[in-house]
Amino acid sequence: QPKVIGLTARKTDFTLLYYGKERGQTVIWANKYGPGASLLDSTIVTGLGNLYYTPGFLLVRSEDRSKALIYYIEKQDLIKAFAFDVERMKLLWETSLMLDDFNYYQHFQQMLLDNEGNMTLVLEKDNFRSKKDAHRFEAYTFYSESRMLERYDIPMPGMLTYDASFTYDHINSLLVGGWLFSEKNLFRPDGYFF
Repeated sequence: QPKVIGLTARKTDFTLLYYGKERGQTVIWANKYGPGASLLDSTIVTGLGNLYYTPGFLLVRSEDRSKALIYYIEKQDLIKAFAFDVERMKLLWETSLMLDDFNYYQHFQQMLLDNEGNMTLVLEKDNFRSKKDAHRFEAYTFYSESRMLERYDIPMPGMLTYDASFTYDHINSLLVGGWLFSEKNLFRPDGYFF
């Protein structure tokens, strides 16, 4: 009984990512289809072993739709992620991240994947009126080539933020974000920030 994680569509084909059980093991597969939904290629993305629970898989696509990121959260503080090259039908990398002072439901803001297969996780910390001087975003980038994790802080002292959205600027190789902010409460914005 396979279950769909998501799909990534390009001009001439689309790739369906799904998971299921095979001999008691949880497995993620990728099927690439062409015009008329004819099967062009199929592969196993990764095997997760014998899990006693069903992960809540999430999918993020790169802007050019050449890469896909599948991730899930384990115990609210461990992130397991897999980057898949849709063009070559090949697993690029997999990683497990356990960050200090991280709780998915309190801090998670957004997950991004750039066209090179680098993953960026954006967290929001101390977005409370009582702690607004310590308020900040934290960005963690996992680089595909080096398998290194780098942290960046985006301080927001004296501001409360909401409706934040981030993207990757491929021309200038920058993480770009925009959001509404307030100086007193989260019910009335005072302006926007970029």
